[in-house]
Amino acid sequence: MNGAGDVPYTNSNHNQCKQNLNQHNQHSLNQHNQHNLNQHNQHNLNQHNLNNETNPVDFDHNVLTSFPQLDILCIQETWNKGAARSFARELHRYFPFIIYDAYVHGWTINKLSGTSGIMIASKHPILDAKFEHFKSSVSQDVLSSKGLLMVKVDLGLKSGTNKRVVGYASTTHMQAYQNQLQESDSDTVHHQQLSEVASWTRCFRDNTFSPESEIIAFDVLTGDFNLDNMSPVDKEDYEHTLFDDYRDVVRIRPGLDHPWSKGTEMRHIPLYDTQVSTAEGLKEALEDPYMLQHHVLDADVESATLDMCTWMPKRDDNGNPILSKVGGRRRIDYLLYRNEDNLRVTSYNFVTQLAKLTDHIPVSFTFSSDMS
Repeated sequence: MNGAGDVPYTNSNHNQCKQNLNQHNQHSLNQHNQHNLNQHNQHNLNQHNLNNETNPVDFDHNVLTSFPQLDILCIQETWNKGAARSFARELHRYFPFIIYDAYVHGWTINKLSGTSGIMIASKHPILDAKFEHFKSSVSQDVLSSKGLLMVKVDLGLKSGTNKRVVGYASTTHMQAYQNQLQESDSDTVHHQQLSEVASWTRCFRDNTFSPESEIIAFDVLTGDFNLDNMSPVDKEDYEHTLFDDYRDVVRIRPGLDHPWSKGTEMRHIPLYDTQVSTAEGLKEALEDPYMLQHHVLDADVESATLDMCTWMPKRDDNGNPILSKVGGRRRIDYLLYRNEDNLRVTSYNFVTQLAKLTDHIPVSFTFSSDMS
């Protein structure tokens, strides 16, 4: 273990994951009603004004070249243990409390191979944590321990009361390329995993919240879902009841995102083009409909297989991408908040700071909480 609050999280059996939290420096933090949640992963999409259905929002939405100030950072795909440890050490300059290397180990779970690759870093003390692994996976995902990491954080005492304000944050990484070796069409792996996430988040909240002495400020769910809200292959999944429990402010309704949305899964072939090798260049690409469609996958996927790694947009006789209302808009990275909590999103951002370092477009949002 390295650094304050640096917590590797492991389990060597199939039973309920044990919590191994290292907490120190739990000095009181003044709770403010403004929280900035970030989640970063591997993808990027585009939006252009080809949608004929719009729904105005009352918050800012931008493409930023650097991350805003963050209270909680949720990360996926930190597969290498040594690299994850080094990364956590660097993050400690900004986040005192970090949980990483979360997984359940077993032959029937991950073939005694990879971890979940997910991490949560927080500026606020972590009071409770739990990791759950998915019960079903296919193809390359059988070599990892993908699942859901959940934490409860301490935001300090509510002014004028003896009640503690707490927040919940969860992050996940779901099945990739689920149609590669799909054996049954009756119930997709994604659908099963969404059901597990819905159940686990509710149980964790119910089992760790004390209504007599605590007030919940927020309950957010983040992660790489490996599904979008518009592709035909994902229809059964984007209509899942999880999206009734948690609100996605980027969607207008199931099957349609706001026209300003961007995809977050970048095309692999042009991933290292000079145009998108800097934060400024990637921002320019995301804000131009032609460049967006060239660099980000379209939300028209009919079968999610490894062939997606070679897909490029259709082009006209002049070599320009043929614009589509779903072009560059495969948005697979999510920031959601539980509907029953009184949150007001004030900004939602697509962040290009990690250009050339990931095949995802990181996303962040800022929100305020009604403590009453």
